[in-house]
Amino acid sequence: IVESKKGFILINDNQNSFDEIYSVFKDENLSQNGMILQKLSIEDIPALSKLTLNIHDGFYSNSKTFISKDSSQIDFSNYLIVPAIFKDKNVGSIALANKEKPFNSRDLEATQRIATLFGLALNRIKNEKNLIESQRQYKAIIGTTKEGFAIINLDLKIIDVNDSFCQMLGYDKSEIIGRHPMEFVSFEDRKIFLNNDLSKMNSFENRVYEMKCLCKDGSFVPVLVNSTTLRDINNHPYGSFSFFTNLSDRYVYEAEKDKFYKRLEDLNKKLEKKINEEVKKNREKDEMMFKQARYAQMGEMISMIAHQWRQPLNAISSAAINSKFQLELGMYDKNLLIESSEFIEFQCQKMSETINDFMNFFKLSKEKEIFKIDDVVKNIINIAGAQLKNRSISFITEGDMNIEISAYKNELEHILLNLINNSKDAFDDIDIDEKIVKLSVYEHKEFIEISVADNAGGIKEDIIDRIFDPYFTTKEQGKGTGIGLYMTKNMIERNFKGTITATNIENGALFTIKFNKGS
Repeated sequence: IVESKKGFILINDNQNSFDEIYSVFKDENLSQNGMILQKLSIEDIPALSKLTLNIHDGFYSNSKTFISKDSSQIDFSNYLIVPAIFKDKNVGSIALANKEKPFNSRDLEATQRIATLFGLALNRIKNEKNLIESQRQYKAIIGTTKEGFAIINLDLKIIDVNDSFCQMLGYDKSEIIGRHPMEFVSFEDRKIFLNNDLSKMNSFENRVYEMKCLCKDGSFVPVLVNSTTLRDINNHPYGSFSFFTNLSDRYVYEAEKDKFYKRLEDLNKKLEKKINEEVKKNREKDEMMFKQARYAQMGEMISMIAHQWRQPLNAISSAAINSKFQLELGMYDKNLLIESSEFIEFQCQKMSETINDFMNFFKLSKEKEIFKIDDVVKNIINIAGAQLKNRSISFITEGDMNIEISAYKNELEHILLNLINNSKDAFDDIDIDEKIVKLSVYEHKEFIEISVADNAGGIKEDIIDRIFDPYFTTKEQGKGTGIGLYMTKNMIERNFKGTITATNIENGALFTIKFNKGS
């Protein structure tokens, strides 16, 4: 190397280019072995750089070589190039030129030995750089994390901690390093620490558990510990590192949460008590309203019975008077008397049936039964037919009256009779020649639809949304309780799981009931 007038040291970054290039040349003013090292850029010797980049075997040439750079010429009378190989990779090169004597194989072997040392040196430098960078990153990560961090060796001594760990326990770093970790664990949790960490350091990679650390001031801080065993390149354990997450906020949160849930539980109990009281009041109110509705219906029923009985009583009276008149005049006719008695018996039987119909009407259904809609309609006509006829109101039906349903029969009678009576009373406020109440029944795929319509002028738009409210009535004082439609809606929703709506149609009102077939 000393005999060469020019030399180069090239360091490869393993990415098809060079990290660093140095020119080595003899200075005539220095002693015989004096050399000068000068850093170059790759642009200074592009051809040489390209030539030495990917070679894996050394070589030399004693022929005269010219390498051009721009318009200038570089004169190499001879040259030798040897790569520095480490683990089969070209990590650098040594290039020599302009030796006074020609290069030979001994020069190549000597330079190859130097190149081997050069490769080892480059790898060492690279490893040191990587180690320094790793240490920098380690310190940056551990130093900035909010979690406490500690390293314990196999001698069970703490060899490193971060600032967060010191702040968590209230110690300076110098007061922690070199001490046994058990000194910083609460007495009651030392067994937990021993069983979960120290005793498993050689056999378990990761351990996660909770315990309380002992602070410098004697207080305790709850922590979540996440420990990992440290192993060397031969997989032998040489210690462990642990992260300590402060759980104080969680403990405070859980304590506050327990208080909150306790207050919530107390509030729920009070609310439940209040709800039960209100439910009881509402139930009592509904029962009272139901009784009022029943009393109101009973009053209407008495009026209906009077209308139903008036005709047969008149007929019975006429038959009796006629029989008495015949007997007084001596015009006794046995056959006529028998016929008159049978007529009176028939009328009494009709009156008895009327009483039975009214008695059945007031019996509440406890069990569902299967019946046809037509059965309900017939009972309603028997009860209200006379009153409707007396007021010149035509009652007509539409749809399939033979539909069979499983429901509370008497309650359906109550519901429909309430709606029919509501239409009947609406005609009191209007004077028309043809009064009609129409009952319609239709069966759909999943529900039954029953409607009651009339031509009594309809409902005022400003009150139509309130007609199902309790105690709301449009009738004069003393003529209406305001609970008929409310109880009707209540029975439909509660016992039929259905709905009822009221709308205005041409010249009248329409009440529509819908409930599922299985209701």
